[in-house]
Amino acid sequence: VRDIEPKGFDLVAIDGFLNHKTVQSVKEVLKSPLRRKKMVEKNYEIATACYSYSVLRKHLNAMIYNIFGESAPRICFEPKCRQQETGLDQEKYPAQIAV
Repeated sequence: VRDIEPKGFDLVAIDGFLNHKTVQSVKEVLKSPLRRKKMVEKNYEIATACYSYSVLRKHLNAMIYNIFGESAPRICFEPKCRQQETGLDQEKYPAQIAV
């Protein structure tokens, strides 16, 4: 939890042992569809902003650029790039092309 909690994820953290407050928080999440919906939407938004393929691509490209400079190859996770790399037809092999 230490690595994701600072990002602002909406979660119930168990800090070493269960206490009344933690149990009540879990019950609230389980009983309230609206609470779960808000929790999921917020966590999805944060995860997309912090841990998506596009974020990974930006970080990898920056690292590669720092090593190789201007001649650094660009990393692309888009289906069109994967199709070019694999030579597969996207309609016939969508799962093999998707990242």
